[in-house]
Amino acid sequence: MKICLAPMAAFVMLAGLSGPLVADDTAVAPSAAAIAFSELPRDAFLDGLETRSEAIWADTVLLYTRIDPELGPFVPGKSWDDEDRQVMGCVYDRFAATDQLANFAASIEQQETMARMIVDTPDMTLLTMSDYDVMTDTPALDGAMEVMTDCGQMDLVARRMGEAGLWDKLSKVMAE
Repeated sequence: MKICLAPMAAFVMLAGLSGPLVADDTAVAPSAAAIAFSELPRDAFLDGLETRSEAIWADTVLLYTRIDPELGPFVPGKSWDDEDRQVMGCVYDRFAATDQLANFAASIEQQETMARMIVDTPDMTLLTMSDYDVMTDTPALDGAMEVMTDCGQMDLVARRMGEAGLWDKLSKVMAE
């Protein structure tokens, strides 16, 4: 069963950090739209990321509720606050410093594709999402795990999941 990091992976995906941890030859190249998005000034980029993340979120919640509809109330909401903006500002700065903003923007586009696929694929859940190519064919983001950790994204996700009771409820559902 593929559950160990799937809940956190789904949250992190929505935070704008999907993709392999290192570049490889199979990575998806950024589109012209992703390149244009990556060239926005920092504040405009973060505004766009906030809007896109919130739009994607409702569809991604299906990954949980398809396992058990009772999980819905335990999934933390995805309305951005100052902490999100600070964390994602750090992520932006780190990817800008390593000339990876286009790949970061491409990962956001990929999340939008993933969200559409989640809606269109009724049997996709946290347990099955890695079975679909769109969930693995992502832009490369060198050092993504380090960036997520250093910027506080992993801690923020884990804290929100814990505070909402998702970890406990998901564990109980999976044990049934």
